[in-house]
Amino acid sequence: MPKSIDQLKGKLDNTAIGRKTMELFHSSGDSQKTKVIIKKFFSSTFGVLSDIYIILLLSLFFVASPSMYKRGLIKLLPAKAQKKGIDILDLIHKKFKNWIIGKIVAFFFISIFTAVALYFLGMPLILTLALIAGVLNFIPNFGPIIALIPAVLLAFTIGTQIVIWVVVLYTVIQILQSALTQPLIQQKMVQVPPALFIFGQVALGLLAGFWGVLLATPIIVIIMTLINELYVKRKA
Repeated sequence: MPKSIDQLKGKLDNTAIGRKTMELFHSSGDSQKTKVIIKKFFSSTFGVLSDIYIILLLSLFFVASPSMYKRGLIKLLPAKAQKKGIDILDLIHKKFKNWIIGKIVAFFFISIFTAVALYFLGMPLILTLALIAGVLNFIPNFGPIIALIPAVLLAFTIGTQIVIWVVVLYTVIQILQSALTQPLIQQKMVQVPPALFIFGQVALGLLAGFWGVLLATPIIVIIMTLINELYVKRKA
């Protein structure tokens, strides 16, 4: 990564616009802010790893005996609301199951196509970049943009022309994925306007950082299901 950043700086220094951009960047104080952000990012790596460990551990407990936790939630409801509570939990479970299946299909689609295309471009770390692109696809809207960053930085170590091809490649794959697998996912999920997903990601990102952006979609699905079942249907 440092080598890629140095290559990018070298490319910028070779052009008048690039030199002007670097001068503005340093004079505005953004360089110092960037250093602080990078330092904070790497210093929080172990915190992120511990969060992942806790989430995986909790997931294993939930998967091992989901009925026990479901019964516990239902017991918190009044007796007359327990049947409705069971129906809503079953509905949320069904939507999540179908959403996960759709996302897994999208993961393999993006990872395989990215790996094959990067291979023909002669890029290094093909499998790593392909896995990053597939995993970050779980974050709608912002995931593909984040996945493009390491690919572009590595492409700068080869040449400017490769950078352009990488950007085109990632764009085409996302368009194909949106046309082929995304309709399947949306059909299985609760119908939520795309703008609401973006608003939810921004709002939850401000509140909870990375995990807020990552978990925004399932949280919005839960909220929309509850609103539909407890308010919209009753009002109708």
